Amino acid sequence: MKYIVIITVTVMSSVLTARAENTEKPDFESMDRQTMIALLEEQYEEIKQLKNMVEKLVEANLDEKETIDQSFLIGSVKIVIPAPLDGFVEIGEINRDIMEVFVPDTNKLVCGFVMPDDLARMNEMDEDLVLDRYGLVQIYRETADQEMSEQDFEKIALMFDELMKGEFGSILDKASNDLNQRLEDAGIDAQASIKKPVNLGKLFTIKDASGYGFIMPYDLKMDGDDESLTMAAGISILRVKNRFMFLYLFDTYENAESIKWIDSTSESWCKAILKANNQ
Repeated sequence: MKYIVIITVTVMSSVLTARAENTEKPDFESMDRQTMIALLEEQYEEIKQLKNMVEKLVEANLDEKETIDQSFLIGSVKIVIPAPLDGFVEIGEINRDIMEVFVPDTNKLVCGFVMPDDLARMNEMDEDLVLDRYGLVQIYRETADQEMSEQDFEKIALMFDELMKGEFGSILDKASNDLNQRLEDAGIDAQASIKKPVNLGKLFTIKDASGYGFIMPYDLKMDGDDESLTMAAGISILRVKNRFMFLYLFDTYENAESIKWIDSTSESWCKAILKANNQ
């Protein structure tokens, strides 16, 4: 659309210039006052029409920019996934490949969103970078191209409701072991231990989406240094274009505001994705 604006303005300017060059110049000195005013009013109307046309084209260009979002293939289906909030940027293919090490083997990372300053540090391979606030979208590898009906999603949502009420001890132990093995395989000198989370329960439920919240403490060991980290986490399940996705939001836990941010942003992100895909 921006090129249409540029081309249209250029063409119209050229037309006006040509008209000015090929039109006999009015003789204002011999013209009576009423004729002069009529001529000036006619020229003013032409300029005003041009101005209105350009403003409409620019407005259409801005509207289109607001609705254009990056799309990703899930199986054979292209799905638009906007950022969780204004200000977040997608990490790009190279960083997605790097971050696959933090994704369970059963899953595939579709896209990730961080703040611009964090993306710049990621691109510089900053080893001291700790992401304070970010979002990830993942899918099951085996079911990436399987269709999921509304009824199937409702059944899975009920299953997740029960799952999220349970204890996570054995699941977290396995998750920690699997993560540490992937870090070792990737040659990364780090170990992580995921401690018992605080279950915040269901955050929201809407058509084709449900969200759950946790406070998740970690013990990290990197390059011989020990560090503890606590994150507020939102995990959402989502059905878009009959495909099943996981949405993860993380925010370094400071206080209740971290939980409020996870709560509101998880739901608004799901709604934004559904809307972007006409659901």
